[in-house]
Amino acid sequence: MIRVRSLSARTEIFSGKTVTHEDIKYEQACILYNLGALHSMLGAMDKRVSEEGMKVSCTHFQCAAGAFTYLRDHFPHSYSVDMSHQILNLNINLMLGQAQECLLEKSMLDNRKSFLVARISAQVVDYYKEACRALENSETASLLGKIQKDWKKLVQMKIYYFAAVAHLHMGKQAEEQQKFGERVIYFQSALDKLNEAIKLAKGQPETVQEALRFTMDVIGGKYNSAKKDNDFIYHEAVPALDTLQSVKGAPLVKALPVNPTDPAVTGPDIFAKLVPMAAHEASSLY
Repeated sequence: MIRVRSLSARTEIFSGKTVTHEDIKYEQACILYNLGALHSMLGAMDKRVSEEGMKVSCTHFQCAAGAFTYLRDHFPHSYSVDMSHQILNLNINLMLGQAQECLLEKSMLDNRKSFLVARISAQVVDYYKEACRALENSETASLLGKIQKDWKKLVQMKIYYFAAVAHLHMGKQAEEQQKFGERVIYFQSALDKLNEAIKLAKGQPETVQEALRFTMDVIGGKYNSAKKDNDFIYHEAVPALDTLQSVKGAPLVKALPVNPTDPAVTGPDIFAKLVPMAAHEASSLY
């Protein structure tokens, strides 16, 4: 978060430099940035083990995306480098990706249709690909330094992981439709993508490693069973993956609008009872 030092002086997040502007809009921009950062922290802190927890986290991440979007669209990008177009785009897509993750978890908890779960997961991939593009921008890479490599590695891991989840559920759909050759290739693709995610996950917390191991057990079991059944029972041709229809993402989240002038947000006008100087001078004559 941006640390407040004075009315119009702030410390940039990544460079550590102090930036000062004699402009009240810069103060407003800093408050909006901190609002987005606060919502992102609250979204990450919520326990997503229940439907209510998933809903609350999802809302916080969408609110964070809304704050960063308003900042990107209504304030100068020259205020500071951490308010640049690329950094804000990175923040927005990271927030939307995490919000979509919440809905993906809920869709699996609700046992939604395999094709829908695949599309929701594919959209998570799309958001993180946009975030990765922002990370690969030369100015962003220069600004972030070593952090850029760590963040890029983490985002790429998520891209492979959720692509694996999408193909796992496409394989389940093929299974439901008794397309046993397609089932094999989707599960194989899911396994390949998960292996890439595991390579990129080195150094990640044990909770991440545990989730990857669990997913490997699921996908590995599905692939081995599907291949064995097709080899010995169904004998269907296994198509090339690129001959099958790609999974189109289903965006179910958005940046929730922010209106800094809304009285419900700002509260009552603190200067409402302030007498204008002209009226004060006129009254003093009597």
